[in-house]
Amino acid sequence: MAAESIQNSTLGWQVRLLTQRLGEWIELLLSGQEPSNEPPPEFNLPPWVATVLLWTAVTVTALLLAWMIYQLVVYLLVNRVTPTPAATLMPIVEPEPDRTAAEWLREAKRLEQAGDWRGACRALYLAALQVLNTRGWIPAQASRTDGEYLAALGAVLEASPGQVRQPRPYQLLIRTHERGQFSDEVFTAENLQRCRRAYQEIEKP
Repeated sequence: MAAESIQNSTLGWQVRLLTQRLGEWIELLLSGQEPSNEPPPEFNLPPWVATVLLWTAVTVTALLLAWMIYQLVVYLLVNRVTPTPAATLMPIVEPEPDRTAAEWLREAKRLEQAGDWRGACRALYLAALQVLNTRGWIPAQASRTDGEYLAALGAVLEASPGQVRQPRPYQLLIRTHERGQFSDEVFTAENLQRCRRAYQEIEKP
């Protein structure tokens, strides 16, 4: 008798019983007979099933939280140690608006005499940015990057093709500055000569 009560309380048995009762009830409805007033069968889960489900939910939640914390720690450590690609590839240009193009040209001459070819090229680049600003083509902005200057120059050319008659010298100076700031390229007097010729093209009326 004890074995029979244990067998009758299993989950499979209860599912079969519920299926059978529902089938009988649907059959009564389809036959057009009045269903009896007896209550629907009770369906109770065994206590161990509820315990297993609870601990499964707790374990999955704990594992998910641990994984999220791990990902957050890794993200913070990586970003703390290495700069982001955006910061590396898109450096911010910091022109000094208080200096005129003529002042930057004098600075380029001084750096050239000191043998600082890279610095002299940078001074010519900043002089070119001041020319763009003075002529009203591209306003100087401290947050603008080299890539953004090139894009803005392209936009000016599209909007007014005849306005910037010589875009290539500007492009050469911008790209040279980008290489000088973010590569190990060794600058020589030849680099400076190219930058000087580009700036002379810019100065032409």
